[in-house]
Amino acid sequence: MDTSAILANNWLGILSTTGNLGLLFLLLRRAQPSPMRLPLVLLCFTMTVWSFCAAMWDLFEIHAWHWLEVTVAPFMVPLALHVVLAYGGRRRRHAWFLRGMYALFAMLSVAGGVKP
Repeated sequence: MDTSAILANNWLGILSTTGNLGLLFLLLRRAQPSPMRLPLVLLCFTMTVWSFCAAMWDLFEIHAWHWLEVTVAPFMVPLALHVVLAYGGRRRRHAWFLRGMYALFAMLSVAGGVKP
């Protein structure tokens, strides 16, 4: 096993976590109230948690980090869709579809968190 690749992957995970956390703090501090603010903040938070857990899982291989990573990851898809629909002004028109996506990916999150 090549340890330099593992170290590079860990550094990229830590860099990704730092970048996502910085973007999250920027959004919390400077963003004006809009329909897009909350889903964008939640998306940044989810990406921060996911990248941090992935880096910790790679470093320490503690199953709690992997469980949290697998549980949080599915929520990135409906949150990204929510941001796109809010940006395009179609959030209310496609609310039923958005709720369905949240429900589907919440079930995937629960299924991913169940131990085999």
